[in-house]
Amino acid sequence: MANGTGLWGNWYSTQSALIVKQPSQNQYYIFTADFQAGAFGNYGGLAYSIVDMSLEDGLGAVTTKNTPLLTPTAEKVTAVHHKNGSDIWIMTQHWGSNEKYAWLLTSSGLNPVPVISRLGIIHNDPVNGNGQSQGYMKFSHNGRKVASAITQTKIIELYDFDNTTGLLSNLKTLNLDDGYYGLEFSPNDSILYTTSNAKLYQFQVDLPSEQQIYNSRFLVHEIPLSPSAFLFGSVQLALDSRIYVAKSLLDSLGAITNPNAPGASCNYRHNAVSLKGRSNTLGLPNFVQSLFTYKVKDPAPQPSDSTNTTNPNAGISINPLPYTSNYVIEVQDPELKYVEVYLYNNIGQLVFTQKENTVSKKYATVLDLSRHARAIYFVAVLTNKGKVIRKIMKL
Repeated sequence: MANGTGLWGNWYSTQSALIVKQPSQNQYYIFTADFQAGAFGNYGGLAYSIVDMSLEDGLGAVTTKNTPLLTPTAEKVTAVHHKNGSDIWIMTQHWGSNEKYAWLLTSSGLNPVPVISRLGIIHNDPVNGNGQSQGYMKFSHNGRKVASAITQTKIIELYDFDNTTGLLSNLKTLNLDDGYYGLEFSPNDSILYTTSNAKLYQFQVDLPSEQQIYNSRFLVHEIPLSPSAFLFGSVQLALDSRIYVAKSLLDSLGAITNPNAPGASCNYRHNAVSLKGRSNTLGLPNFVQSLFTYKVKDPAPQPSDSTNTTNPNAGISINPLPYTSNYVIEVQDPELKYVEVYLYNNIGQLVFTQKENTVSKKYATVLDLSRHARAIYFVAVLTNKGKVIRKIMKL
């Protein structure tokens, strides 16, 4: 990409980068968190760069590079939608205090005045080169909670979040027997998954007290001891509603296939995704936390001969066409009368509609995303027999 080299961040950093699309604009903010709060003479803080995708014939170009936001910081950066469903909060942990900073990104740009919450432990332990800066911070997907792993101190802090004001409150501290690193909420936000060296745990964070949450801890999986440093790292929810788990030095990703279920019912698969002979490290990509569980409104039309109930058995299939930006939509039903296709962007805006009022028993069309920005979308397909709503992605 034009001017795309030399961005800050560091591959040693827990959450080195986070890409956030500016609401209602064809620009992307790249937030970068440096490693270990500048212990080795590096910048050690949070910065941002801006990519304008309207430049270079749609290939994009970096127009603003390495603008400092706050220094020093822990290796944490996370984001979630504002209550209005459009604007986006970006949060980090200040190094040297207990302050959490939250900035709001709107269609007008990034508000330079942060919302500051003061609660939790002070991050300032210089041992192991500011090692207390390590560990993930994650919003819950509904934007109501934040979890922060302070690996070196062996605690997880949980807070309530007001996604209107940007303020944290109601601190709960889990004092643990080991350093916890990766974090991810289940899709329904009732369970927190977290990693500690060779162990993967879950906590039921919808319980009312610190002690009840601690007592709910369940060991999901433990990697057998080995002369090599086989460790669990990041955990990340994906579009398929599974949570994927990074495993350092191993050639596959783990997957929690039923993450809303407590205990063994969460169904962890240790070798779910082969990396084809390549090995993983500790990280997985960082995302705006609300993207994968964003609730799109049902399509407005209410055809007279349909109840419009969601029906996964309505004969509707939505599948990607390999090596393209297209999706194939097919419907098969002997009583098929009409098909309506609606495409929404990731803030719920309708961007495309297609209707066929008289169709035979079989219908097929290609949904072309080539003219749309790279992002997550929601496609709703309605027929007289029901509807299916699915998340899709243009890469």
